[in-house]
Amino acid sequence: CNPPTASLQVSGANDLCNSGTYTATLHPNTRYSWTTSSNISLQSGQGTAAVQVSGTGAGSGWVEVRFFNDCGTIRTVRRNINVSNPAQPGQIRDNAGNGGFFIFCQYQTIPSLFVDPTTGAAGYDWELRNGSNQVIDTRTNSTRFYTTPAGLGLGSYNLRVRSRNSCAVSAYTSANFVILSQSECNQGGFAVFAFPNPTDEEFNVLVEPINGAQAENLGAGDLASLYTQDKEQEELKEEINIQLLDDQGKEKKKVKTKKKRSKIPVKEIKPGTYYFKVTHSKGEKIVRVQIER
Repeated sequence: CNPPTASLQVSGANDLCNSGTYTATLHPNTRYSWTTSSNISLQSGQGTAAVQVSGTGAGSGWVEVRFFNDCGTIRTVRRNINVSNPAQPGQIRDNAGNGGFFIFCQYQTIPSLFVDPTTGAAGYDWELRNGSNQVIDTRTNSTRFYTTPAGLGLGSYNLRVRSRNSCAVSAYTSANFVILSQSECNQGGFAVFAFPNPTDEEFNVLVEPINGAQAENLGAGDLASLYTQDKEQEELKEEINIQLLDDQGKEKKKVKTKKKRSKIPVKEIKPGTYYFKVTHSKGEKIVRVQIER
């Protein structure tokens, strides 16, 4: 009696596009019994060393064969397979978990951006476009991590990624980011605070004129003091624009005011990450906020 050996395996493609053949190691006096995952259909060859299968649903799947003979010894070998087209990547994020829309400052080291592992993907294609919609960087068959090229200038950018395998490529997933000047990023001239953050129904946006030295030395206790002061009736010397942007940079609300403290209701806006952009003659400031329910 000659039982199946430990060197048995299943050969075939890693990616199953429409249909494919998977072959078990031949062994004398051995019989074969095949099973598959729910998204793979066995078409022909049951009981033989080679089977024809077809994909019935995208995602991870497998084919499995049991080797046995009259000795009664059974060995089972499974081969994992990516079935059909790869899935579209999820949201492009940074290590802090923020996604969709990013704000960076000139000369800041821009962190790597990434997508979570995508079902059925053997690689990823990245593409970066500038504000004129010109492609300025591409990475083909790269990893799910993207490091922006050095020397990007001020302005807006669009980053998109798709997944690929030997069958096809997915649709693109996009994110936008802006690179602001140092004067736009620093706190010189005025500071902006949004509270409570996160909130479920209303933000208070406080604009406080301060000089650069004050801003640099502003501590947690000072912020708490500013939050609790009644600034609603105090006015600035000039009108400011307050915009609430979503994570794609689209405007959700806009307020023009001279008040230092403005109440911005957000009960009708769906939960997520947003940005208050406050424009003033001395520049603009952007504050990240969260709506949660």
